Amino acid sequence: MNRLSSLFPLLIAALLAISAYWLQRTVNGERGRTTIASRGTPDTIIENFHINKFEADGTLSMSLEGPELKHFPSDDSAELTSPTVRFLRPQRKSEWRSDKAVVTEQGNNVLMTGRVKGIGSASNGEPMYFETESLTLRSHDEVASTNEALRVTQGRERIDAGSGEWDNINGLLKLKQVEATLEHRGP
Repeated sequence: MNRLSSLFPLLIAALLAISAYWLQRTVNGERGRTTIASRGTPDTIIENFHINKFEADGTLSMSLEGPELKHFPSDDSAELTSPTVRFLRPQRKSEWRSDKAVVTEQGNNVLMTGRVKGIGSASNGEPMYFETESLTLRSHDEVASTNEALRVTQGRERIDAGSGEWDNINGLLKLKQVEATLEHRGP
């Protein structure tokens, strides 16, 4: 009996430690796993929205529009239906469309999914067309990137890539795993 009474405080301490560990895992696990399906109910739904972003000097630099925006307070994200994002710098403009998008980081990241199409202007002034299934737009530095298959066309030339990145400000296109069909120019 003496032995049991000396082990009793140790058993209670172990039970409390296990309970505290379980409680911490349960609480942190729920908060750490925010997905589109588990975000809960939106606190705001806006139909036919149009949002403009301006530079410090008042110049319009970006617009975002679509038929529906749902804001989720649990992670301060927004789901967009059929969005259009436009970068509107005078020297280089681009436009991106998709079936859906999720906006995070106070509008700095836009993850576009489903039939993503874009149009940008190359240095020769001719438009370049982009097609992929998912694309991340970083609005603060006007970069569009994807790790999915990407098709870029300009005139009759076509480039298929395993992934790519378009820097709208500098007009720079970086591609990986490339297969190209180029038009012969010259005599």
